[in-house]
Amino acid sequence: MPLDDSLWRPSANALRFRLYDRALHPEWLTMFALRRVRYAGHTIAAGILAGGHIFQWHRDNTVLTEVVSAEMDLPPAGLVLDREATHGCRAKVKRPDGLRYEIGSQIEHLSPEVFRQVHAELAHDGCRGGLVFHFPNHGRVGLGPIGFLTVQTVPSGLVFCSFHTFPDELAVVKTQSLIDFSEATVPA
Repeated sequence: MPLDDSLWRPSANALRFRLYDRALHPEWLTMFALRRVRYAGHTIAAGILAGGHIFQWHRDNTVLTEVVSAEMDLPPAGLVLDREATHGCRAKVKRPDGLRYEIGSQIEHLSPEVFRQVHAELAHDGCRGGLVFHFPNHGRVGLGPIGFLTVQTVPSGLVFCSFHTFPDELAVVKTQSLIDFSEATVPA
């Protein structure tokens, strides 16, 4: 029985952005690629989901989990932020311990030529670093969707970036998140 294409890549307009102050059990999500990194006492997990991603940051007893996904059955416990991602999203959260979190996202609809160029650049960049997953081609454009994630350190925290292509919609969903430790009582 063939797989439903929506299992591989739901519509970009179906995506929701969620932030949790806890870890999510892996069985809640359908993950296609995952990478864990330990850096100076931090544990970072980055995973590519059918329509989006998960970034999870853990230090001592503090956890933040960002999920961009069309999956609707995620648990409500620990949910700090829940927004539609259809027209982009900008949000800030400052925790009682001073840790600051910011997200910015957007959906770009491109011409076929520009989409092919951006898609090729993301595939190339994914070969040089970060985490990339090429989904099977099931669409009319002739390209399989790509999920591409990067994590960067900055002087006061971490920056998570994601790029997700939606060939059938000629769309690219981009997110950039910052975890800022500069005012936090949690050790950086």
